[in-house]
Amino acid sequence: MDKSTIDQFIAANSSNFKEEDLQSIITRLENVPDHRTDEIMSTSFKSPVLALVLSIFLGEFAVDRFYLGKTGTAIAKLLTCGGFGIWYIIDLFLAMGNAKECNAEKMEELLK
Repeated sequence: MDKSTIDQFIAANSSNFKEEDLQSIITRLENVPDHRTDEIMSTSFKSPVLALVLSIFLGEFAVDRFYLGKTGTAIAKLLTCGGFGIWYIIDLFLAMGNAKECNAEKMEELLK
C-alpha cells in the first residue's frame, strides 16, 4: 500500500484505535499488496464515542456490548440488569477502550 493511502486511512481511522497500536498498523499496512487496498479502505470500524454513548444511555440493557459484537457477555449483562448495576458502571469506564480493542482485532484479521 502506498504512503498517501496509508496516511488517508490513518487520518480517517486514528480515533478508532489505541495510540500505541497505530505505529504497528502503519508498519503492517506498508506490506499490504495493492489488490487488498480497497478492501481495507472500505472497512468500517466501531466508533468508540458511539460505544460510550450507548453505554451511558442503554448500558443497563447491554446495547453497548451488542454493538461491539460481544453477544455472550451482552446476554449475561442483559439478564442481570447490567450486572445489578455494577457491570453497567464498569462498562462506562471501559466502553471506548473495548471499542478500540474490537477494532484492533478486526484490523488484525484484515492484515493476516
